[in-house]
Amino acid sequence: MYQNLTQERLAEAVGIDRSTLQRIEGGYSDAKISHLLLIAHALDIRLAELLEE
Repeated sequence: MYQNLTQERLAEAVGIDRSTLQRIEGGYSDAKISHLLLIAHALDIRLAELLEE
């Protein structure tokens, strides 16, 4: 389902720093909807799938 991406490559695809991606993944930072859409696109999943708990 998910692409075989490192955090570094995913961050590059989204256009954010790896540290920002780490904070989003860890729940320490709120993500912009535009970033979430780009992350979902890079992972080839729907936004709803990304947001599922």
